[in-house]
Amino acid sequence: PRAPWTPGSAAAPVAGPPTGDLGTDNSFQRWLDEMSVPWWPSLVVVAGLAAGVVAVVRRRSSMARYGLVPAVAAVGALGIVIMAVLGDGFFEIAKHVWLAAYLLDVTTLSLCVLMAAALMQGARTQRRKPSAAPARAPQR
Repeated sequence: PRAPWTPGSAAAPVAGPPTGDLGTDNSFQRWLDEMSVPWWPSLVVVAGLAAGVVAVVRRRSSMARYGLVPAVAAVGALGIVIMAVLGDGFFEIAKHVWLAAYLLDVTTLSLCVLMAAALMQGARTQRRKPSAAPARAPQR
């Protein structure tokens, strides 16, 4: 690098192409086949969207605001994946959907928070229910 470049200087060796596989060697299909539970992301999106629908239907409930977080994260993840597929096809799709994967993690975590809050509210409601009044003896 310190010597001046001359016509006799050799170019630096190229390590390889600057891009990854473009899907021509079926590496993406092999990667999908190796997934242990390939339906898991779809299930998380559907559960997040269902939580959002329930939150919108039961908007007067205090639990509604907990249901909107997984819905927004699921819609965001789904939108990113759709735009990545429409914009770039299946070429290098894993590179483009890392944010969607993060949003699915947010969806899963917020669904867990929603379930914990629902269980706590159910237990609190169960404790507040008045027990059956003891039978009284007839008065004379």
